[in-house]
Amino acid sequence: MQPLWVAVLCVCVAAVACQSSCIPDYCDRVDCSTLTTAPPCTGDAVLKPHGSPCGCCDACVQPLGEGQFCYFGDRTGGPAATGPCAEGLICDKRTNTCRKL
Repeated sequence: MQPLWVAVLCVCVAAVACQSSCIPDYCDRVDCSTLTTAPPCTGDAVLKPHGSPCGCCDACVQPLGEGQFCYFGDRTGGPAATGPCAEGLICDKRTNTCRKL
């Protein structure tokens, strides 16, 4: 019985990994209007062009605070790009954290 659970777990992990990859033409199948982060933005959220996973759609994102993880990926299957650092902060590409200017 245990090998069956291992096989099921492997299939689930593979499915999640495939789903999070930005495959060619992926954006052709995305309906940007259905995203929960679709504009117009509310509260402190700011519009980030190509801010959705794989960069398919514009998205509303919360600005990041000092010391928070920031990443502006290349959309090739790496981590999804994060929101922008808050005003007065920049994303330090060495540490991938927001820091003061």
